[in-house]
Amino acid sequence: MASRKEPPSASKLPVEYLRAASWLICGIVGLIALIAALIFDPWSAISNWLAPQPAIGSLPIGLDPSFRLEIDPKRNTASAELYADLVNQNDRMVRYDAELRATVNGKDLDAPVRFGGVVAAHASTMLIVRFADVPIVASPEAFLRYNVTYSFTQGTNSRRTSKRIHWRLNRMPAPPAPDEQKGTIEHRIIMNTDFSDEVEE
Repeated sequence: MASRKEPPSASKLPVEYLRAASWLICGIVGLIALIAALIFDPWSAISNWLAPQPAIGSLPIGLDPSFRLEIDPKRNTASAELYADLVNQNDRMVRYDAELRATVNGKDLDAPVRFGGVVAAHASTMLIVRFADVPIVASPEAFLRYNVTYSFTQGTNSRRTSKRIHWRLNRMPAPPAPDEQKGTIEHRIIMNTDFSDEVEE
């Protein structure tokens, strides 16, 4: 009776076969990992766990931004303030670095305003620019461009928000009488506020 041949054991297989099988297994595992990364993006989750990052667009403008123009008729000069609130919608405190550029009635800031700070969770911070010796014109107009980078105080991954705010005259009512004590005119006018060049990344 002919004896039956036993199949070769893994230890008896040629080294080339074992090497090819190892490469094949590695290739399949790598392909599965790539597909999982494309579908589920686990690397972002791991990265966010190791170095958390604020949600994109989580530091938006809060209340309506304001443009205030104060005229001194005795000196025929004016000063202005532009300000906007940014609201931290995250559940953690964030730190930020801001750069502000502005123009009022055709006059530019001498240099960008740069500063930094922190904002508690669900709190707000104010971006403000002050102008002196602003030209007095019939149709007041102002621009404020802010560029802000922000991150969690316990993290390094940052986000950026940037926007251009434009105030332009809607209608001008008759000017009020000067305040005798202050010597200035507080003139409340109706302005249109437009936003452009918005960036969230």
